[in-house]
Amino acid sequence: MAKDIIMIGGKPFMNYVTAVVMHFTTNNKSKVILKSRGKFISRAVDVAEIVNSRFLTDKIKVNNIQIGSEEFKNNENKLVRVSTIDIELKKIQDDSTKDEILFNEETKLEIVKEE
Repeated sequence: MAKDIIMIGGKPFMNYVTAVVMHFTTNNKSKVILKSRGKFISRAVDVAEIVNSRFLTDKIKVNNIQIGSEEFKNNENKLVRVSTIDIELKKIQDDSTKDEILFNEETKLEIVKEE
């Protein structure tokens, strides 16, 4: 399962897009989870949208989105809370069921609070 997770951070944007595309095409996986937190959340959303709209059009869909927050102590030993997001992208099985999958399954949005 850990191999199905891509952590989005400060690397160049296209590195993440390439990793997601390779995950689905070369590694022939059926899903990938983009995990991000804080200021990189917008980058995770952008990666998901670019892969879905430009590279793997009609081949993947956003299956699940989880949002939450984490608390940790920073370098100054101060408690800090940061927002998190997990975006699950899933491969659409075949063309005959694609429309059925898109219109019968709703994307879930869950709010998760971690302490």
